Amino acid sequence: MAQPLKDSLDASAVRALARSLKQVHPAFPERRFVADAAKGLQTLELTPRARHIADALQRHLPGPFAEAARILTASLGPETGDPEG
Repeated sequence: MAQPLKDSLDASAVRALARSLKQVHPAFPERRFVADAAKGLQTLELTPRARHIADALQRHLPGPFAEAARILTASLGPETGDPEG
């Protein structure tokens, strides 16, 4: 049986996201973000998990939206040119 999609948004995914953010924004509070975003995650379904992680990002990224968006975009890495990727 396949794993539920919600399981892809787990503590491991939160840690990977934190590492990516820390690489492009060294001041990112990686440990605090991981603790915040992972807390209670396992009890949530897919959409509430995504919202929970997004809320933690909002609390831990710099306040101005433009700066937070720049950091998030930079953490994605280079474009692949593959529309499926």
